[in-house]
Amino acid sequence: MPTPFVNRTSTNPRPQDSPWQCARGSGILAALLNRLSLVLVWGCCLLQVQAALGRLPDLEPDQGQREKIRRTLTLLNTSTAERPNTVRILFYGQSITRQDWWVKVVRTIQSHYPTVDLRVENRAINGYTVDRLRRTAEADVYPFQPDLMVFYAYGPEADHERLLGQIRLRAVADLLWLNDHVAQWDGEPGETVVPGALQPDNPNWHNLVYLPQAAERHGACLVDVRTPWEAYLRTNQLSLTNLLEDGLHLNADGRELLAAIVSPYFAPQPERVAPDPNNTYGVTTYELGAAVHWINGALALPIQGSRVDVVLGPGAVEPVEVWIDAQPPGKIPGAWAFTRASSAGDLGAPVLLRVGSSAPLQAEFWQVTVTESGAGGFAFQVHGSLTGADGAGTNTMTFRSDSGRVVLRPEDWLLQAPEVGLKVTWQAVPLHVGRFWAVPPEGNGESVITVVQNAPDTLHTLLLKSSPGTRPAIRAIRVFSPTERRLAVGRPPGLRRAADPDGTVRLRWPGWLPGWRLETAAALAPGQAWAPVSPIPTNGGGVDSTQLWSELASPEPAGFYRLRLVEE
Repeated sequence: MPTPFVNRTSTNPRPQDSPWQCARGSGILAALLNRLSLVLVWGCCLLQVQAALGRLPDLEPDQGQREKIRRTLTLLNTSTAERPNTVRILFYGQSITRQDWWVKVVRTIQSHYPTVDLRVENRAINGYTVDRLRRTAEADVYPFQPDLMVFYAYGPEADHERLLGQIRLRAVADLLWLNDHVAQWDGEPGETVVPGALQPDNPNWHNLVYLPQAAERHGACLVDVRTPWEAYLRTNQLSLTNLLEDGLHLNADGRELLAAIVSPYFAPQPERVAPDPNNTYGVTTYELGAAVHWINGALALPIQGSRVDVVLGPGAVEPVEVWIDAQPPGKIPGAWAFTRASSAGDLGAPVLLRVGSSAPLQAEFWQVTVTESGAGGFAFQVHGSLTGADGAGTNTMTFRSDSGRVVLRPEDWLLQAPEVGLKVTWQAVPLHVGRFWAVPPEGNGESVITVVQNAPDTLHTLLLKSSPGTRPAIRAIRVFSPTERRLAVGRPPGLRRAADPDGTVRLRWPGWLPGWRLETAAALAPGQAWAPVSPIPTNGGGVDSTQLWSELASPEPAGFYRLRLVEE
């Protein structure tokens, strides 16, 4: 697994000419001067690229698209030495995403936001199209829980939909989606390609029709790589091969150009920050105080979400137990994950796309050993470091281990006639913490413990237990709800959302708020819409929900509506 970029504030102090320091403490003139310095620095970067590549096209990003990664941009722009923000970025895709243009983008981000605790990983896999990546995402994407995912891959549109739909359901992440660079011309010189006239069998349809519509549907920021790429080639009278090394992958100039196209999407915009990024876009932070506090060594909090972070702060050094819905977090479905399976030979990619499970997991190493191999398939045995021998099977049938802890499906194998004795390994790892020490953080950096992630995104009760009469070093509880993230646009203040097991979505809001309407279209597939089913009185129906949310309810009469996703 690639080593992540980690920009720790203890080794990378904020420079004295930070625009935020001046804007907050040195007056308007100083703030303007520092704003100008940022523009000049950004301009110098572009001049360096221009010196290497020649005349560049207009690289100004689409500001409307940038708004779709506003939470990430706000985390970057509002980070200070006194209150540094952590930003997790995942690059995902296939071989082109692995080429080093992404490193140039990360270095540009680091240069403009030196106080950010930047944690970046590139988990792209050579040769894997999106139909495979949507399976490997189970080990690569959801356990990482990025704030921003940068995605660039080829493959069927239906699998793009499945992957991005799952990301929206399972992670509170901004999406930066790149369309294809130019490996073949969209049309002859001077020819105008009309997107509305294209059909799915046209090679331009994916980039010019499908991607813009799908990005809007999933709330993703679409980076138009294709337009400036083609403009650069035509302006400088170059052929396609001037930027490619093998007809598809990028040469050094191609990688430089792609970095120059993507980097401006991260340009500083201190005047365009969003509301508190830790209290919007599906994220809710509960500061300890009058409403949330310890009582006799216990802190109870009703929440909705799939991930819970404990933010450490001032207080006593104490052990803390974690309970969710009256059980340890390790008992929650989804609070475990399998790591990416090992590769074999020269493949350099996992030979198992995905490992499933039908029984509770424990932290252990797993190994598959090929015992027979032939033209018709192969046989194997499965062994867990704690479970022990756990059954045998073949790659032509779905295998469920004796314990139920391993499920392997035929479509997830990439091996063909492997050598007898070949071993494939992976691990089962916890996505939860059942007990931790609350220790005040050192320095200015934010210290966070994720106590559970990948839990069902429904209503839960969080309970922290410690010694009676003490106040452990916890400053806040931060909860992440992917379904709240999907409903963030146009949401009235106080609105809460919960999903019932039967698929019904329940909304609650304090009284009637004129002038607000729900904006959900970006989260729906074509031909689907939200439809009201029936109003429910405040004190009737959903009583458990009323009790759970009583502390958050407005004193005004609260209304309920049941909404269901229906086909038009």
